[in-house]
Amino acid sequence: MSTPAHQPPKSAAQHLGFLDGIRGFASLWVVLSHGLKMTGWSVPLLKRGDVAVDVFMIMSGFLMAHHYILRRAQEPWESAQTWRTFLARRFFRIAPLYYLALGISMATGPWFWEWRDGIAQHFPTAATPSARYLDRSLENVITHLTFVFGMIPSKAFSTSLPDWSIGLEMQFYIAFPLIMLLLDRFKAFWGAVLLCAFGLGVQRIVPSNLFPMPAFLPLKLSLFVVGILLAVANHLRMQNTSEAGFTATLALLVAASTQSSLVIIMTALVAALLWYDRPSDPFHIRKPLATVETLLSGRFASFMADTSYAVYLIHMMIMLPIAGFLADMPAYRSLPGIARFAAVVLPVLLLVYPAAWMIFKWVEKPGIALGKKLMKPRHHSV
Repeated sequence: MSTPAHQPPKSAAQHLGFLDGIRGFASLWVVLSHGLKMTGWSVPLLKRGDVAVDVFMIMSGFLMAHHYILRRAQEPWESAQTWRTFLARRFFRIAPLYYLALGISMATGPWFWEWRDGIAQHFPTAATPSARYLDRSLENVITHLTFVFGMIPSKAFSTSLPDWSIGLEMQFYIAFPLIMLLLDRFKAFWGAVLLCAFGLGVQRIVPSNLFPMPAFLPLKLSLFVVGILLAVANHLRMQNTSEAGFTATLALLVAASTQSSLVIIMTALVAALLWYDRPSDPFHIRKPLATVETLLSGRFASFMADTSYAVYLIHMMIMLPIAGFLADMPAYRSLPGIARFAAVVLPVLLLVYPAAWMIFKWVEKPGIALGKKLMKPRHHSV
């Protein structure tokens, strides 16, 4: 993998606006998919909230690699300090809000379970194991505080939060510096082959029903690899090297290995948005892609991206009381599915986004600032 040792031009490298829209709308997709479950309605594509989480993983791989490459001149990949700095950044980005949400979910689990169980009595799609809401054991608390829960089948999905993917993300962050060194040492092709072979090998050993959700990194490693390869291809593209197209094609091949058509489409869309400014346009897709990029960029997309993490973590805390209250009403239950869905989701959206914005300003941003402050080198006077 011939990644740039110098920092690319700022205008081309620092921010890819369309990623904001993808991240923001993926979090909205998760909210809507849970709204369908809580109201007993079904919309074929919209109910696939699992695919939205897959999109998050691809974007996580992309963004981690994108910024890691940009910082390489200042933060050499071989340095242990770079590893520590990277992990500290990610911890302070994820942990402050997660710990707050975890404390609330542990304290209020029984109430949320009553709402969820009451909904499930009328709409079986809302059914879930009671242990997710009622396990307030010390073991469960410790495994979540230390983020190791994703590797333990009995704890991987054992709170009222949709946090199985948070544990998965933290595993990815721990492995990420090693993954980048591997790709650098063995080049993109062989590094991707080794990583995907490792993931597939573990999947052969680990029974498919062992984890209630795919919270163990090898089960989803290929998705992170797709994002990393797209980021590497983008940086090679900016250097006008012949390896760029090959690396992007490799990302598509790894996406195809997931056997998910939606993952393949999303990978192809990101690759196309990265490449659409090329001078040649044989398929006449530049204008449509420019329109898509415009829709996925801008201030609204930035707002959606800034609130995406909080929206993902807290939306069920708002949705369950609303859906549970309405589910007790015969008049509500007799409504058409689309009307039930609207009755629950519209107030949830009106409440969750302002709450998420306040959380972003008062919890997430101060957490990030604290991490930066703690990572600053200390100068000792003699």
